[in-house]
Amino acid sequence: MLRQATVSDADAIALVEVRAWQAAYQRALGVEFLNELSVPLRATAWTSSLAAADAITVVAEHEGDVIGVCSVTVQGPVAEIASTCVDPLHWHRGNGRLLLEGGWERIGERTWEEAHAWLFLHNAMGRAFLARFGFRMDGSKRVHAASGAEEVRLRVARTSLAVSHPPLGH
Repeated sequence: MLRQATVSDADAIALVEVRAWQAAYQRALGVEFLNELSVPLRATAWTSSLAAADAITVVAEHEGDVIGVCSVTVQGPVAEIASTCVDPLHWHRGNGRLLLEGGWERIGERTWEEAHAWLFLHNAMGRAFLARFGFRMDGSKRVHAASGAEEVRLRVARTSLAVSHPPLGH
């Protein structure tokens, strides 16, 4: 089941995020950084984000538990994937696609021309996932503030976005 996230989901989203990061980013961020991740601190950040409602955030549930999250912001002509995480116990079952398409569906009526996503340089799984939607690296790089790890930007034009159900106005 996919639904709009609420502030009461912050703890569950934080737990999914920490589990996903610890499973996926050992090469990108290192074990020490990942072991320092704090569910309570991430929950506080998610509470603030969800309360501010600056992003469209959806969660996937399985048997009543939050198993994934996708958060998308729209600023001017750019829709940016702020976060997409799935609990590692639920990887490779279509949950990431469901979440991302749910995010696109909910921002569909907004005006935007291209989508961006920043990923850690060593996140091959994330790049492969987004490639299925048409995302490609554009050569832009930055440093992730909290970890110091290098990030790369991927982008896709709205008209080239490969989804099962194109966003409204597509």
